[in-house]
Amino acid sequence: MPDADELNDADVYRIRGVPGAGKTTEILQRTEELLDDEYELTDFRWISFTNSHARDLVTDLCGGDGPFTPDDFDAVAERVTTLHSLVKSLNGVNGDDIVTGGGDDDTIREFFTDRGIRFQPAGDPLRKAEEDESREMSEGEKLLAIDQWLMQHGDAIEASLVELTPEWIDEAPVDTTYAGSEVAAILAEYRAWKDEQGIYEHHDYICEYATKLHEEPEYARWPDCSVLFIDEFQDYAPAEYLILREWMDADQYDLAVIAGDENQSIYSFKGAKPWLFDETPADVENIRRQSYRCPKAVTRVARGILPESGITSALDDEGVAREKSLWTDVEAAELALSLLDRHDADDGGDVYLLARTNRHAKSIARALRKQGVPFSGIGTKFAPAYADPEETHPWTDRWIAVAELLRGMAAGTDVLNYEDAYQLIDAAVASDRRWEQCDAEYAGPPADVEDAPDVPIWTAFPGCSDITDIAQKLETGGWRKKMVLTAAESPDVDIREAAENIKIGTIHAAKGRQAPAVVTFAGYPANLAEKWWDDDEFRAEERRLYYVAATRASEELVIAREFFDGRQMPLFRDGLPHSASNSPNTQHAD
Repeated sequence: MPDADELNDADVYRIRGVPGAGKTTEILQRTEELLDDEYELTDFRWISFTNSHARDLVTDLCGGDGPFTPDDFDAVAERVTTLHSLVKSLNGVNGDDIVTGGGDDDTIREFFTDRGIRFQPAGDPLRKAEEDESREMSEGEKLLAIDQWLMQHGDAIEASLVELTPEWIDEAPVDTTYAGSEVAAILAEYRAWKDEQGIYEHHDYICEYATKLHEEPEYARWPDCSVLFIDEFQDYAPAEYLILREWMDADQYDLAVIAGDENQSIYSFKGAKPWLFDETPADVENIRRQSYRCPKAVTRVARGILPESGITSALDDEGVAREKSLWTDVEAAELALSLLDRHDADDGGDVYLLARTNRHAKSIARALRKQGVPFSGIGTKFAPAYADPEETHPWTDRWIAVAELLRGMAAGTDVLNYEDAYQLIDAAVASDRRWEQCDAEYAGPPADVEDAPDVPIWTAFPGCSDITDIAQKLETGGWRKKMVLTAAESPDVDIREAAENIKIGTIHAAKGRQAPAVVTFAGYPANLAEKWWDDDEFRAEERRLYYVAATRASEELVIAREFFDGRQMPLFRDGLPHSASNSPNTQHAD
């Protein structure tokens, strides 16, 4: 590792490291060294790619190994931000002026419907296009995806946005019924309309600020710091990269510390290019090839997926890497529960179930829901499309508690303490009337009540003979009634533990996270399989993507086969890929 003197002499210091190599730890160490060199908290800006990673970084900076204390948490949090959040502030954009095409946005809908263009938003349009679900997208969504791609794409730092020309539009990874010239005309009108309305999509203020920095830097506001720490550097699109490079090259900053791994560059659909990190000029570099997260069995598979990574394990543990055939929903649920049992949830033993696409992730969620196995999502809503749009997750604390109470009633519980009774009655329709019917008086919310009497709970549900009847009285959609009832009727499942520790999502959503047990589903959409064989750049990125999936595992990696009908990911067609060196003791379980 370069010493402090080398760091002091550098303008740009690059940390290049495999997953789990300690890149964040080194950021903490470098921060502490600079504090010892008489820098102060207000001299620093830490920039991360995602909100979740920014939150984690604040916790690390103020944790046991960090240079700050828990008392500094709020002050540190003000200095840690995503690039988008920082640029939005520097560019003077109000959060109320931000619109997105991924939700039920009436403002954007108005533009398209006024022009006779169908617009039915359902998630990030560019992400949907990347997953090759463009055939299901409305024309308005496709046009938004093309506009996002054009705005985020570009040629390194030479341009902050790509021109609205048919030639560039044809490069966008989205098929539309409109000719390139028609798309150019619609999007030009759309951009002008947003200007008139005074509204922004996220890429708009990024490109506006990038252009200002590049062409009129004297009129731009700059980050208020002396040292920039930029993490996950490989994930930024060209317009974002332009901003970072302008900052890094400015004389007003003493040092820029950039951390990343070109082998984890998996956002090409947003314009990210692995070589941007690789070729960024740096005065000093620290290369970290050993993972302190992944055991040997996992790093062998990771090297088999992506040999150029050179990843090895710094751990003595062998760990586990294995295949498992899952033919039914029951087998998928049993695997999740067995992994949860084997990896202690009390010690943060999450189980990740990762899929290539949102559609596949939702299929896994449905399978577990049918089997009464609760779960949480990684960056995905996992509530049916017809659910209340305010529902961010199916298993909130409220519904966990309701399922646990119903399970107790099925086992013979007739009387609940006031707080538990309140939770169940409050979750049912006509809760006021139920208090009038039951043999206990309503005394107000539990927080305002002392020494309230117990409640004979069945009297609050007259006419109900079992928990199936009570489930039908819950004030929620039919899908959740069934979900809660099925979990309540599954006595071998710890409802709260499963809801908090079994996590389902896409590989993209899991980036930057880790878990003791990771199941990567090998199912692969046919249209992506065709691209795998036809497109070298796509194939290279897919290898990086599954390398990221494998390296989320800190103890056990399972490649789940056969769960999805159709194609399997070509990497796993002949079994687990593994490095020829350090011959693995791979386990097979079918």
